[in-house]
Amino acid sequence: MKKDPFNGKIRQQYIGYMIFSIVLIGSVCFLLGVTFIVLFALSQNQPLGFLITFPIVSAFCFFLVLVYWVISPRIIRSYPKHQKIAHMLFKPFVFEDGTIRADDILAFVNGNKTISRKITPENVFVETAVYVYSIRIRKYMYENRKSFSTMQIATLAEAFIKSRKIEIFNALIQSANSSFEKELLQKAMNDFKTKKYVSDETTQYYLDNDPRNEQKPNVPFCEICPLPILLKKGDIVRYKDGRRIRHAVIGTIPDEKTFKDFSDQCYLAYRLDVDLEGDHFLFDAHIHLHFCDINKTTLSKLSEKEMSHLKKIMNVYSRSPIMMQGENQHERKN
Repeated sequence: MKKDPFNGKIRQQYIGYMIFSIVLIGSVCFLLGVTFIVLFALSQNQPLGFLITFPIVSAFCFFLVLVYWVISPRIIRSYPKHQKIAHMLFKPFVFEDGTIRADDILAFVNGNKTISRKITPENVFVETAVYVYSIRIRKYMYENRKSFSTMQIATLAEAFIKSRKIEIFNALIQSANSSFEKELLQKAMNDFKTKKYVSDETTQYYLDNDPRNEQKPNVPFCEICPLPILLKKGDIVRYKDGRRIRHAVIGTIPDEKTFKDFSDQCYLAYRLDVDLEGDHFLFDAHIHLHFCDINKTTLSKLSEKEMSHLKKIMNVYSRSPIMMQGENQHERKN
């Protein structure tokens, strides 16, 4: 990773902008200073009151060169120590202070994974949810971010985060609502430092101490999240399978009343890239896709093979609803 000349005090997306601004403003001031000196030298026959203006303005320009090229980098690196001066020299939105702003929202919806260098209790939700693949779900999450609890954010982190999981759990510890949550998050963070996964000891602590008793997931960090059902039967979606993008058609809409944990928040769908052969080809092609893992797409994105499979599946739907119910029952049993 490239070295940050501002020691993390400038938001990642504005580092290039800041370097360009410092160089440009300093260069312009330097050229203006030289220009006023030349004008002073060429205007000796003018009144003294007029002539004295040139060296004064020139000196001020060179002072700004000193400020932007020498002093401003030090002010930035010490931020927020000299916050008022820093905001006089540069726009406040470029500084990293742990808050979420409009440009961060755009980066969040677009899936930018480097919003903030430091994860804090204030930005931990966005820094976690930005890893969700579904664009519509990400947007919904941000609009309803206040409805997510600490443990639900931890659930998203456990499901989607790899490289920054320890930072995220450390921020969640600071925002925990109870001593139980704080202790559970601390144990999990220690697990990630050594084992890279939640240990059996941490799971047992969760089962023994969670105050909800029976009305809780069987494992920690698998909470039901306030996510909407945005798709309907027959919608075409894309999802990631490793590095490949695959397509499927939604077959069954889940019943929110049956959700027991985060893993239940998924659609029953049918892959369009597998051969549909045999008496139970729908079962062979079925797949459970989580709300967070899919994006709706269009027919134009499908290959000829996928279009052929889609028509075969839809023919079964339209021709024999009873057959579809039987297939679904067969899938549930398995």
